[in-house]
Amino acid sequence: MDCSGGKKNKQHCGFDGGCVTQTVWDEASRELNRLFGSITLKTLCDRGHAMGIKREQDHRFMYFI
Repeated sequence: MDCSGGKKNKQHCGFDGGCVTQTVWDEASRELNRLFGSITLKTLCDRGHAMGIKREQDHRFMYFI
């Protein structure tokens, strides 16, 4: 939604501040940011291990930072 979540280019809406949908999207945005902010590489490795994914995978891909 263009009218929610503190966007830099937030478009003016005639219902701003009085729209229940806007509050739902704002809450969803906060929760997703909290969730993604809490996931670490260790979290992903632990989940993969719990799923039975082997540590050494096909090494066709190379990533550089």
